[in-house]
Amino acid sequence: MTYKIRPILRGRDIKRYGYEWANLYLIATFPSRHYDIEKYPAVKEYLLSFGMERLEQTGKSHVIRGEIVKARKSSNNKWFETQDNISYWDDFFKPKIIYPETTQGAYFVYDNRGFMLDKTCFMLITNDAEYLQLTLSSKLFEFAYKHIFSSVSLGDHGYQYNKHALLKLPIYKPHSSILIEKDKLDKQIYKLYNISEQEIKEIESC
Repeated sequence: MTYKIRPILRGRDIKRYGYEWANLYLIATFPSRHYDIEKYPAVKEYLLSFGMERLEQTGKSHVIRGEIVKARKSSNNKWFETQDNISYWDDFFKPKIIYPETTQGAYFVYDNRGFMLDKTCFMLITNDAEYLQLTLSSKLFEFAYKHIFSSVSLGDHGYQYNKHALLKLPIYKPHSSILIEKDKLDKQIYKLYNISEQEIKEIESC
């Protein structure tokens, strides 16, 4: 698969420990890649099916068959390119953690397939992505985020993951003596952070 057409995940696709990909793709024509659209006639034909008036980056309005159609905001990018340069495009291809902006649980996914993301989820780049993904997915850290570090709640069960709250989470740095397995995740995390039996009962009752 080329860089130009990439699988994409949405916030709703992110589940606990994994994702349910909806078989959706993104045409990732980032300006920083300097693509020549003439080399990709199928992509060019598909994009033009939406109308040049909608694709051009001029900010102008056009009247088409009595309907007012507004072009994308004015920029120096070419008509087939994304609106922003996205100079960090290569970060999408690094091992990363993906999580939804709004959620009802600790939904963090490890990705090494190079998924793109829509605006309803975020990514976290780290050399310890697998370790951190398991830690954040635990009941302990779900409890910590919901009841201690997060100030943005959405109704009775929903809440919002935001960078400022995630940065406050006290996470042990990984080292060779720490081994976390998915099937024993919560027990291992409780032991690692010295959580008492009474505290475990309180966490798991929420």
